[in-house]
This record gives sequence, structure tokens and C-alpha cells, in this order.
Amino acid sequence: MKTIQIITTGGTIGMAVDPESKGAKPTSFSFITDNISLFSPYAHIQVDSYLNIPSPHMTLDHMVNLAQKVTYYLEQPEIDGVVITHGTDTMEETAYYLQHVLPKGKPVIITGSMSNQSEASFDGLQNLVHSVHIATLPESEPHGVLVVFQNEVHSPIYMTKTYPDRLPFFESLVVGPMAKRLKADEFEWIVPALDHPQFPIQYLTKDVVLFTAYAGMDRSYTDWAIASKKDGIVIQALGFGHLPPAVIPSIVEAIQFGIPVVITSRCAYSATGTTYAYEGGGKHLEELGCILAQGNGQKIRIFLSMILEQTTNLAKIKSYFS
Repeated sequence: MKTIQIITTGGTIGMAVDPESKGAKPTSFSFITDNISLFSPYAHIQVDSYLNIPSPHMTLDHMVNLAQKVTYYLEQPEIDGVVITHGTDTMEETAYYLQHVLPKGKPVIITGSMSNQSEASFDGLQNLVHSVHIATLPESEPHGVLVVFQNEVHSPIYMTKTYPDRLPFFESLVVGPMAKRLKADEFEWIVPALDHPQFPIQYLTKDVVLFTAYAGMDRSYTDWAIASKKDGIVIQALGFGHLPPAVIPSIVEAIQFGIPVVITSRCAYSATGTTYAYEGGGKHLEELGCILAQGNGQKIRIFLSMILEQTTNLAKIKSYFS
């Protein structure tokens, strides 16, 4: 029987309602060992109670430290896979980072819950059992990191949190889930493993900021980024990657100062292109030196942060997005 290492980082799955404050707060993960019989048909499990923080408290340093811990377990010959519990608010960012730094081979699964342990609808145990099961399947090995939630298996490249309080909590808006649970112990694998750049595990020291564009936006945000000597700017632009004209002079200045400006879209199905050549259109922005990217802003921020640890050359940075 395979051995799966569970690493807890916190999130709603590790919370219960506090009698004094009447709100959910971190508690123990004892429900895992209390229900060991539910895991035993699939694997022997070990639990590392690493962190128990809400996911809005997750930082880039936390992600790097987690990657180092996961790598340690993956290197142990007796460990066949790793399952990580994580809060849902920033799960896609941590999963996206881990996907780009961990080696493929042994599965790494990330899961959590939308209901806390005090609620009758607590979904954490089911998600965790399914995650352990997925971590034992050979079909999961080529994918590297996967997110398992509500009977679906998602790639960190495409998955995003779509609803804060109802189903579907997570969706892969472009390609759909990698796999779906059909019944009991049967999963249907739909999408093949995706290719992506790999980066070394190292602390992300560059300060990359993320803005969302809006009607009537001026240059104040980008001026602040320049004055604050930020290392990179990601803008979730309008539509197909467009910006109001008032922002443009500041964008030009940022690029002249050597600050990469990456443009993505604020649309749910995020994409950018060069259809429009008017001032602030995607074609115009690319001609100014902006980098057009595909994907949501929070993931592109992580991606640019990893790239900047490798190079600050704008041409080389752009090549990562091609």
C-alpha cells in the first residue's frame, strides 16, 4: 500500500466556530486521525501539522517554505505522494507557484473546504479522502500539482475561485477540469497534462504589484509604482487588454525605467490580443513595450515574480510569456 504525506497549512478546513467570537477560527486537524479508517482503503497516511493559518495570511515566503518542505517529502523513497490542506482564498496562487517549482513524478494534491468543522455541510473530510485517493493513482503523476475539490480535479494553471459561498467554488474556465469523479472510486481523466516553465525554489525578493483597470483610470497607480521603485507591474486591463489613455504616459515612463509592465485582462476568461491599435489598445500597448499575457492577474503576478529572480532583461522576460 502506498504512503501519502499530508501537510496542513490551514484554511477553513482547519477551522471551527469559536464560542466567544461566534466566528470561525483556526482549530486542530484532529478530524484526520479521528477518521483514519476512511483513508485506509487507499493509502497509509502521515500528517505533518505544519501551519494553521487563514489563506489571506499566506505570503510568498510561506509558499517558498512550503515548496521546500514538500520537496523534502518527495525525496523520501517511502513517500508516494503529498496532499496539502490550504485555504481557498489564495489556494490558486500557492498551487500555481508550486506547479512551477516542484518536479513532476510523485503527485502533489492541494485541497481544502468551503465549510468549517462546526457546520453540518463540512466538506473538508470528503475532499481530503478524495485527494489521498487521487495521489495514489498513476494517472495523476504526469500532472505534477493538482487541486482536488468537490469531486473534480483541476490544474493550477487554469483553476480559479469563482464563488465565495456556493457551488461551483472552483472552475477551470478555459479547459475544464482535468478529471471528474464518476462514482465511488472511479475518476474520468479528461484533459492531458499541461506543459509549463519550471523554476528553481528560491525566495521571491522582487516586489511586483497588481492593479485592476477601470473606466476613467488615471496614472496615479503607475506613478506610485515608479516612485516606490517596484520591480514589476501587472495590470488587469479592460477587455482584450486595453487601458484608458490617461495611464499611457506613466506606462511609458515605467518601461523607460526598466520596470516590466505586464498586461492581462480583468475578464473572467482572461485573454489579451493586438486587435486594437487605438491609444491604449492592445496593439498600441505592445508597441510601447508592454508584455501581453494570458491568465488572471494574481497568477501572472506570481509568474513575473519567479521570472524576475532569473532575469531583469525585458526581452528575456517577454520570451517567458510567448
